[in-house]
Amino acid sequence: MRATAAAACTTDPVAHLHRNVDGFGEDAAEAYERGRAGFPPVVLDALGLAPGSRVLDLAAGTGLLAGALQDAGHDVVAVEPMPAMRSRLARRIGERRTLDGTAEAIPLDDATVDAVVVADAFHWFDGPAAVAEIHRVLRPDGRCVLVWRAAEWPDAPEWWRRLWARMDRLRGDHPGFVGDQGRGAFDRHGGFTALQHTTVDFDKTTDVEGMLANLRSISYVGLLPENVRRALLDDVRADLKDARVGTFVEPQRAHLWATRRR
Repeated sequence: MRATAAAACTTDPVAHLHRNVDGFGEDAAEAYERGRAGFPPVVLDALGLAPGSRVLDLAAGTGLLAGALQDAGHDVVAVEPMPAMRSRLARRIGERRTLDGTAEAIPLDDATVDAVVVADAFHWFDGPAAVAEIHRVLRPDGRCVLVWRAAEWPDAPEWWRRLWARMDRLRGDHPGFVGDQGRGAFDRHGGFTALQHTTVDFDKTTDVEGMLANLRSISYVGLLPENVRRALLDDVRADLKDARVGTFVEPQRAHLWATRRR
C-alpha cells in the first residue's frame, strides 16, 4: 500500500517546484524531443540494470530514456508531472505505463519496482522527500541511478563557446547539474548504499536546427517573453550562419550516481 506521507500531497502537484519548471510547456516538449541527446546503448549499459527489470523512470519528460529502456526489453513505468511532456511520453511508451505524479508522491505501491532511474531531473526535486519515496517503491536491493548529461567539448569552436557563455548569463538561479545534492539526500536518508559515480562519453550528431531546438527545450528559455525568446533564437541562428555551422558532432558526457536500497 501507499505510505501515508506519500499520499499527502498538495492539490497542485507541481506547486512546490522551482518556478522555472513552468518553462516546460508545449514548445519546450516538442523541442526536447528534437534537440536533446538520446540515450545510446553505452549509457543504458552503464545503468547496470538486470535484463527485463521493472524500471520506474521518474520525471521522465518526453520519454527519451523510458522509450530506450522499453526498446531494450525492460518493463517500464514512467512518472511525469508536466502535461505537455506527459502527453508525448504516453505516445512513446503507452498510456497505461504513463503516470501523472511527482517524485515526492510517486503513484505506485510499496516495493513494486526493481530499479528507479532519474535523468537530468533530480535537481528539480525536494531531495529528502523524493529519496524517501524512491526507497518506498524500490524492492529490497533495488537499484537507483541518477543521470546528468552535458556537452563536454574541451576544444570546442569559438561559436560554441560564445553561445554557451551567453546561455550561462541567462541561467540565473536555474537549477542544473547537481551531483552533491543527490549524494547528500541519499546519505542522510540512511536506507541506501553509498552512491557510486561513473562517467560515460558518447557523441551527439546535430545541426543548426537541432541546436536551436536544444535551446528551446531549456526551461529558463521557455520562460522568456515570446519576443525576447524569438530575438535570442534569431541572434543565435545568425551567429551560427556566420560561422558556417552545418552538421556537427558534439561530444557528450553522462554522469551516473548509482546506489541500492538496503
